[in-house]
Amino acid sequence: TYTRQHEKTVPVVYTGQVKPAAQHQLCGEVAILPRVASVYGTEQDLAGVEQVETAWTDFEGVQDTFVTRLPLIAPKGLRVVPDSVSMQVIAEQFTERAMQLPICAPDLSSEGQVLHLFPSQVTVTFRVGTAWFNKVSEGDLEAYVELPQDGTDHLGVQVTNRNPHITHIRVKPEEVEYLIENYDSHSDGGSAAAVQAH
Repeated sequence: TYTRQHEKTVPVVYTGQVKPAAQHQLCGEVAILPRVASVYGTEQDLAGVEQVETAWTDFEGVQDTFVTRLPLIAPKGLRVVPDSVSMQVIAEQFTERAMQLPICAPDLSSEGQVLHLFPSQVTVTFRVGTAWFNKVSEGDLEAYVELPQDGTDHLGVQVTNRNPHITHIRVKPEEVEYLIENYDSHSDGGSAAAVQAH
């Protein structure tokens, strides 16, 4: 007897490992094309199919960008189209770079206060591809702290990263001490009236 075939479109999922060589890193995620596949079978068999996986593959010691084809594993009794996909891995050599950055503090002038930080700058160390080493600028990163909470002795330093080629960011010191200086708006010249040290 003839059984009507149904079609279901599902995402393709890469299964395996990609490990870069020493002093190398992967740029972004593994790219799979096409990202979806059509699965054909009975409506009952298709009901439990949510994705199609590639054959398991291990790539170790990757140093350069490469493209290869991977077969797709068809669930039992089903047909998958296409039967293979293209896989692209982008790798590059990296180096480490350190940069001194000032810490941006919240502006408390509207409340008659000034937030002082100790120290007022940090050393930020990060990885960057060798091709991008000389193209990194201080504008790519911003170190900042948020308003202190009651009872907090130190403020954690956070970093905003605007450059996708910068990874593995480390900050030293990770926390800084702070002092809030209150100004008396009624006194001449706005002299400091009180200091809260932490």
